[in-house]
Amino acid sequence: MIDTPANEALARVSPNGQWIAYVSDVTGTDQIYVEPFPGRGPRIPVGPGTEPVWARDGRRLYYRASSAFWAVDVAAGNTFNPGTPVRLFDDLFPAKGNRHTGYDVAKDGRLLVVGNTESERQIGALKIIQNWLTEVEKRSPSH
Repeated sequence: MIDTPANEALARVSPNGQWIAYVSDVTGTDQIYVEPFPGRGPRIPVGPGTEPVWARDGRRLYYRASSAFWAVDVAAGNTFNPGTPVRLFDDLFPAKGNRHTGYDVAKDGRLLVVGNTESERQIGALKIIQNWLTEVEKRSPSH
């Protein structure tokens, strides 16, 4: 257990078990951080946001920020090196201050997002974003 004066939540252990991503408001706003796991180590900032979720292969970290979904490619072996965050798409179902993760990443890389009835009524349609991973790869600095 980590005991700090900040609010820290939504911890997710990386698929290789060596890293933990979490949200902390230690700076006054929600930020994504990664630390070695288990144990303590340097707190590595990823960016402003909430709800971190690892890709199944551990090479990408997803999160929500600025009314959108974001992804950052990472090298997470014995060291952790985040790349440049990439905005994926607008968040159609923004969380309303809930301290839980309202989405997950499927084995094939699709983001599965929990909507809420109020937002669904306002949108009035189901929006399916196909091949978004191809768009992310095109925008990624490593390509």
